[in-house]
Parts: sequence; C-alpha cells; structure tokens
Amino acid sequence: MLIISTCGNSVYAQMSSPIRIKAGEDLYQKMAKEIYLYPAFMTGNILFRDGKTNEAKFNYNMLNGDIQFINDKGDTMSLANELTIKYVSIAKDSFFYSDGYLQLIAGNESAKVAKKQVIKIMDRQKIGAYDQPSSAGAITSINSLSSDRKRFNLDIRQDVILAKQVTLYIGDKYNHFFRASKKNLLKNYATNEKELTEYFKNNDVNFYNEKDLTRLVAILKD
Repeated sequence: MLIISTCGNSVYAQMSSPIRIKAGEDLYQKMAKEIYLYPAFMTGNILFRDGKTNEAKFNYNMLNGDIQFINDKGDTMSLANELTIKYVSIAKDSFFYSDGYLQLIAGNESAKVAKKQVIKIMDRQKIGAYDQPSSAGAITSINSLSSDRKRFNLDIRQDVILAKQVTLYIGDKYNHFFRASKKNLLKNYATNEKELTEYFKNNDVNFYNEKDLTRLVAILKD
C-alpha cells in the first residue's frame, strides 16, 4: 500500500505503509529484506568525472541513502566523494548523485526521469505507563541510527516508525536533476513552454507516477 503525500510547490512523494520497530527489536534484523534495493551485492561499475572507472560488488542502502560496496577485505563500505562520480551502474540500473542517489527510470538525450528511494524515520514513540506508546514527534538531528544521511539517537524504550519514501526527479542533458513538478518543469524547460502547455492541456499528469513522467519527458527537446 502506498500513501501519497505532498510537500510544497506540488512536489509529490510516495510513502509506503509504515513499519513499526518495537522497543528492543533489532531494526536491521527485522528489516533485512527492506534495507537494500537488491537481494545481494551485484557487480557494477563507477564512472568518475575524470574518465576513470572502477568495478566492484555494489548495493543501494535505502536506510542511509548510500551506495555501498564490498572492499578487498570483505568489508561493507559506503562510497565517498560523490561529486567526483558521473554515475554508478549496478546490474542493469544507473544511479546519478543529486540530492542523494537517484535511480534512472527512463529518458533521452534531453531529459531523464529518476527516482530517489529512502527509508525515512517518521516518528518515535516512547513507551510510557502500562507499556503504551506515546508519540515523541518527528525526529530532527542526532546520533545512533542513520536514515537518509541523518543520524538519530534511539532510546531503548522507544518504538520507531519507518516508511519507504519514493520521490521522482527530472534531469536535463547535463544530468542536473530537480524534483518533478509542473512548476519546476516549466522553469527548467522554458524553451519547451509551448509544447508543455499544450501537453498539460490534453493530458492529466501525476508527478508521482513514473509512467506519466516517462511519457511527458519524451516531448522535451533541448
């Protein structure tokens, strides 16, 4: 089940049904199948902006928002210096770094559709009297569990509510990505304003729908 949420300027994101991690439960054990995008580390390549490449076994960690790899010692490490990376290919997928790692969905020379998938900590609920949870509110900053590149301090008597969030992006021929919305699209493709206006007049576009955006970017020319 997906819950559709909006957040300013008609930017849409899909939220999965929430998952509750009860106080004392091992989060990583309970969510072992949800944390990584792939069931196992897959062979892939990094293409750096200087033209160099590197092959390794990769996976995308949706909890901390990192692409991770297995090093020569067998340790799991996260990629660093993301701004030096042009893109990462894992199996048949390509990832660009812009506001986190974005997985390519479709596109052409002028425009691309990509998505960012992360597991968000939506709430913490302290266990109060009679072992009943009470909301502690949304988390801001802290230090124990990493979620979408933020650190959180988890109390031992605390339930944690998580959900997977999918946000769609559109990227130009230079691989500069922006969150998918009508306002952002018209701003970044001003030369296509006439075609876009006509398209919106004749088509309903859901900016949280991958197929709708794939059809939309097909008309974009730079």
